[in-house]
Amino acid sequence: MARSAVDVGPVSGESARPYITACDYSENADYLLFIQELRVRTNLARANVVLDVGSGPGTLCSLLKDERPTAVVIGIDASPEMIRHSTQTYGNVRFIHGDAQALPLQSDSIDLIVSLNALHHFTSQNTPIREFLRVLKPGAFAYLGDLRRDAPETEVSAKLNRMHPEIREDFLRSLDSAFESGEVMEAVQLAGAFECAVRPAGRFIHHLDRVPADPLHHELDLSLSFRATFRKP
Repeated sequence: MARSAVDVGPVSGESARPYITACDYSENADYLLFIQELRVRTNLARANVVLDVGSGPGTLCSLLKDERPTAVVIGIDASPEMIRHSTQTYGNVRFIHGDAQALPLQSDSIDLIVSLNALHHFTSQNTPIREFLRVLKPGAFAYLGDLRRDAPETEVSAKLNRMHPEIREDFLRSLDSAFESGEVMEAVQLAGAFECAVRPAGRFIHHLDRVPADPLHHELDLSLSFRATFRKP
């Protein structure tokens, strides 16, 4: 299945508010699980400057700040509505309106880059990943997670059968705009990263103690997602 551009671009305008309402709560299992992964898979415990690319409503940034109170946490998003909301809601984090394909940050300035459920909004996977490597300090890590277009059809069908009809179309737009795991791996390797790994999300979290409880029953979709980790030389 060829990649579609239907969900490329920032979540802004009228589409931003429903996303914020659905996702911006600190018990969100997607965010809490991602924090657990970062503890095990990255240098989060030693990172003094952490960048969240595609920070959306800012919730993950706030949890990162709770995890690393002495660190500078920066969220960047291309949606003015997301930046406005996150700036007003999370005052202990620095938020920047900007494009992942031309990050408004100095080279060699970031200890850890994270990005969750944002890559499918980018025009290309190649330019953002090159930008990630540019702003990372030598030896620093990036850790990404998103839907994968090559998810098993049986898992996609099962997901659609569980979903309310009104949100199935939105999910399919995101999936059609997502990259395949191999495409992400190719982009990471071409960019010159070290210690590259791109795998289905479930293979990255088997060692974790538990999946966090979610009061809104947010579904993690681990079989439909990938995790990518790499390091700057």
